[in-house]
Amino acid sequence: MKPIFVKATTHDKAEVAALFDDVRKDLEQKGNFMWSGDYPKLDYLYEDIEDVLPLADFITVHMPKTYETMNMFGPEQFAAMKDGVILVNVARDGVFNEKSLADFLAAEKIGAIGFDVFEGEPHPATPLREFSNAILTPHIGAATVEAQRRAGVQIATFVAQGLMGSFVPTTVNMSNVPPEVMDKFGAYINASQMMGRFLSQIEQDIPRQLVLTGSGTL
Repeated sequence: MKPIFVKATTHDKAEVAALFDDVRKDLEQKGNFMWSGDYPKLDYLYEDIEDVLPLADFITVHMPKTYETMNMFGPEQFAAMKDGVILVNVARDGVFNEKSLADFLAAEKIGAIGFDVFEGEPHPATPLREFSNAILTPHIGAATVEAQRRAGVQIATFVAQGLMGSFVPTTVNMSNVPPEVMDKFGAYINASQMMGRFLSQIEQDIPRQLVLTGSGTL
């Protein structure tokens, strides 16, 4: 049984865990499932990446591209990894330092990689192309039957919500709202819309200023 290290955002953790659902119980019993961050279903938690790198045979990354995640894996992290480790990046470019990764692939420190995202996309001039143990795909990780079916259902659901005047989580002119935030604030959306309609009937003029006052905790 091979240890697996998953680095993911809170939103992605449950979905990534589902991919390993068939083997998760066996992994937990043997103590070979390592997770970076809090996930209540797992007993083996590692908060610090450095604690896990020397142990994991597989490292898979699922996270957005931010200032904090840029070059999260560079020369120091590659050197600390277990010999022959297999890396998977289906997140965003820049999380792995590609130039440094190529050096460690050439030195056979890294056993193999599977990457769907690259620096400077869609430019094909990545140093990772030179290696036979590198499986590279052109950012098509979502082009599966399951993902396309899910996207279609989500689009239909959100269009229906928009037509009914409800909140649409993927609205393009606002920041994406994580599910845990939506769970807390979603109940207030319809109430806010009702108050807005009510006030527009009382006050015929278009309001020029809106003051919001909040209290308590969510």
